[in-house]
Amino acid sequence: MPALKIMPLIPPQDILSLDLISSLQYIFFVSKNAVAIFFKNFEKYAKALPTQIKFLCVGPGTASEIRKYSAADAEIIFPENDVHDSYSLYLKIHKLVRPNSKILIVKGEGGREFFKTAMSKDGHEIYELEIYKRLSKDYSGQEMLIFSNLDSQDDLAILFTSPDGIRGLMPQLEKYCEPELLKRTLYLILHENHRDLLPNKKCEIVSLEANIIHAKLASIFEPMKYNIKH
Repeated sequence: MPALKIMPLIPPQDILSLDLISSLQYIFFVSKNAVAIFFKNFEKYAKALPTQIKFLCVGPGTASEIRKYSAADAEIIFPENDVHDSYSLYLKIHKLVRPNSKILIVKGEGGREFFKTAMSKDGHEIYELEIYKRLSKDYSGQEMLIFSNLDSQDDLAILFTSPDGIRGLMPQLEKYCEPELLKRTLYLILHENHRDLLPNKKCEIVSLEANIIHAKLASIFEPMKYNIKH
């Protein structure tokens, strides 16, 4: 279930010049939302991208979204390990990127400061285009019925795919769920620093790959006794 709503933003007209866009060596899309909104709402910029530009992202899901809009032979670079974040991307590319490269980060409001700071320290020109914002989604009692009907002895695992999702959904879970159930719940997270947003909770780090998530759940709960809810 989505903990957030995505609202596209319209930045000031020509916030970035077409000359700059056409001189980029790399463009980093932080999410599938960033890809879709950029190519649909910023067609002028998309058409100005150089043919040899290299695409950066943090995981295979975003890479698949880029492939929908890019040339068949476009180079898409992302971390191949189980940790899909900006730090892993930086470790993969920082020695490969040509000196003094121009890199555009296409993102939502805030975030990705590590990548921007690290690449700037390495001497690259970093530009940002914020094209959406994340809003917490308020669920009704009917929508949260699945949680309010759970017994405190039920086994529950919740996968959070972002820190914003944790911030958006946890207050609503605390409103509708029994406190004892939330204490027993297993929280699956994608990065170590997400633990800070779930104090005194049982957390496990997983990759955002279905087979790995299923294996993690199967190793904890009895086989065939769990469902994954989106």
